[in-house]
Amino acid sequence: MFKEVLKIEPRIEGRDLASMERTLNKRFQNVAKKFGSGLVTAIKGGGITGLAIALIDKLLNPLKEVQDSIQRSLNNADQLNTNAGQFNTTSGKLARLQAFGKAKGLEPEQLNVLIQKFQSAVADAAADPSKQSAVSAFVGETDTAEAFFEFIQSLQKLNKTQQSLVQAEVFGEKQILKMSEFLQTDFAQAARMIGGPSAEQLTQSIDRTAMLEDVQAFLRQRRELGDLDTKGQRIKPSMIQSMNEAEEIALTQENKRLGSYDSLKAIQINTDKLVKKLEDAYLKLAPAIATVLPVIVEQIGTAAKGIEKSRAVRGMVPGAGKDK
Repeated sequence: MFKEVLKIEPRIEGRDLASMERTLNKRFQNVAKKFGSGLVTAIKGGGITGLAIALIDKLLNPLKEVQDSIQRSLNNADQLNTNAGQFNTTSGKLARLQAFGKAKGLEPEQLNVLIQKFQSAVADAAADPSKQSAVSAFVGETDTAEAFFEFIQSLQKLNKTQQSLVQAEVFGEKQILKMSEFLQTDFAQAARMIGGPSAEQLTQSIDRTAMLEDVQAFLRQRRELGDLDTKGQRIKPSMIQSMNEAEEIALTQENKRLGSYDSLKAIQINTDKLVKKLEDAYLKLAPAIATVLPVIVEQIGTAAKGIEKSRAVRGMVPGAGKDK
């Protein structure tokens, strides 16, 4: 058709074809060279930096987790040691008693409240021996946690009505529901199921860790006192003046924004409306996108494999070799 209408028969000489091929090859080589060097720059620059940051993050995160774990252990041991001293018991016994409570949903703080109330009831009974009390039998017991444990087990032998009366007398009405499940615990079975180290072993470990928490506290105070002295010598009036100037600039800008509140609010409202409409449109398109997206992903994967096999990338990646 082209030949018939224009009466021209297009011809390209062999030398012209060769020249065209050389020109195209040169252009493609330049494109590939620029693409390869750009990719190398990206990897050497942001890419390598990103990889380094990710690697450092992976290395530091476990370290932070370990430090947090150490701090939790120090705090927990110190709390157990302190409470054990208050109840005139060992930290190991208190730890195991708390384990029984936690197994039945009774938190350590709640259990400590119950032990404190029991301790107060025993003290009242000791102060007035003539007054009959549900805890009179435990007057003279030195280990409050152990006496409390024996008291709880003795309650299990009473009927429900008697249990409620004794609980109300010793712990008060509000505590009955909190300890109802704990009261029904089969402690012999619980001890077998929980297992773990003995109270003696726990006492040694907890007290040693609590001692380290004390060391940490002293070192912290030494550090803070030294920091007070250092900062006291280095903080200058000019720093305070600079901080004040920065605050004044911030307040000025805040007041400017305050004056434009109505405009800013109107912009925010319209922006929210726009976002809502875009979201509504997206939700309407979601079924179609969900259908088409797998095809697009597959096409991108095919294209990525083609780039991976290209001369520019293979020449850049160590060990990939060159086209044969």
